[in-house]
Amino acid sequence: MKELFYKFIKEASNGEVIIDNKIWNIAFSTIIYKDNKVKDSYYNDLNLSTLVIKDEEEFFKYLELYLEKEMKMDRNSIHSVDDTISSKIKLLISYLFINASTIDFNDPVSYLKRRIAFLEEDVFKNRSYINLKDTFLVDDNQQLYLKIDKVVQDVGMETPYRLDFSIVDMSGRYHKFFYLPSISYGICHENDYDCCYIYGIQDYHQNLHFDEDKNLSKKINELLYQNSKEITEEGISVLTFTIFLSLLKKKNIEHIKGVFYFPVKYVNTYYRNDDYKGNVTNKFIRTIKSVVQEFDGIDIKNVDTVGDGYVELKMNDKIYRADNSLLNNVSNNILGR
Repeated sequence: MKELFYKFIKEASNGEVIIDNKIWNIAFSTIIYKDNKVKDSYYNDLNLSTLVIKDEEEFFKYLELYLEKEMKMDRNSIHSVDDTISSKIKLLISYLFINASTIDFNDPVSYLKRRIAFLEEDVFKNRSYINLKDTFLVDDNQQLYLKIDKVVQDVGMETPYRLDFSIVDMSGRYHKFFYLPSISYGICHENDYDCCYIYGIQDYHQNLHFDEDKNLSKKINELLYQNSKEITEEGISVLTFTIFLSLLKKKNIEHIKGVFYFPVKYVNTYYRNDDYKGNVTNKFIRTIKSVVQEFDGIDIKNVDTVGDGYVELKMNDKIYRADNSLLNNVSNNILGR
């Protein structure tokens, strides 16, 4: 595995990683230290991100553990390469750094520990329902529930799991749905507290919208935009983010980091172009800002600086209350207030 990793970082320094005789446009430099001196180095001529390995023995210890757990989990796309162990490992290593942030490149051991914790996460169940009876009704006969599904993601995604959300009307013979965006997340223990990393708020249900109940959709949107100065086109994402933060609060997880910049992924147009990067990043930040503006009890750091590619949130001890009635009611319902 060590020999394969060295081959990988040498190829990455040239911007062309070879997997199954196919070129992947993965480009970054690597510096490996031993006793505070440079032991090995592979530099990319474009001066892109640099992977800094300060303790080679510790790094390979956690890299091996991470790869072992990923192979055992056997997520989708790992079989997209030939069936050799070397091809699968190289695929996993490639996606590991495609989905790494700037901070992860500077501290890869912490990054590997975090990825291992993400794989082992058991905070959320595979499926759960929350009764929304006290939140809102379109009519008196409706039985509304928040449906939450924990989904195992493709190995190429930023996190092993995401949560899918939908509001379900169970009052009739056939259930009616209003689909919300999904959240890719990972939970780990660091700095003596549990922290949730959020990597995206995206709509995975676009092809299912024809099944949505139009009356339910209209009512939710009306309630969402009433008396909300800060909620704009990100309204449904704001509702989803509110739900997720409330679920975390209920689990006593109050530290959140939103990660939105991945240098390897965004430098190469093979994965993302600049317009896509900008649109996704701006929407993510606007959603976070809107929720923070709506609620008391959420502190935010470095939201206006993108140098490190993430923002930090902390739910504090103030009254967790939103100005918007729908957001407030949904949050209180989840928290049992």
